[in-house]
Order: sequence, then structure tokens, then C-alpha cells
Amino acid sequence: MSRARWNDDAVRDRVTTWAVDRLGDLNTVLVVDETGDEKSSTDAVGAARQYSGALGACS
Repeated sequence: MSRARWNDDAVRDRVTTWAVDRLGDLNTVLVVDETGDEKSSTDAVGAARQYSGALGACS
């Protein structure tokens, strides 16, 4: 992968199309959390501990 070459604009356009096709619904909410902090809540949907490079663990 370190030597792979691609067109950044084409990648962006394909990712945008993918996201809109799958998330383009009025009932969808997308939450982006770049902190890498461990999520400790267990009473919310999708809040279980997940892989994080900063934590170095997966559950």
C-alpha cells in the first residue's frame, strides 16, 4: 500500500457516492468521533467498546 498510486479526487468521489447511497436517508445520523477515547457507556446503541488504535484493543 505504501507504493500504491491513486487519484485522490476519484477516491473522494467514490467514497462520497458510497456514503450517500448507504447513509442518504432522513432517518440516518452519522457521528464521527476522532478522539480515539474509550467509550464507556453500555446503555446506548453502538456505544460498546470498539477497536481504537489509541487504545490498542478490540472487544
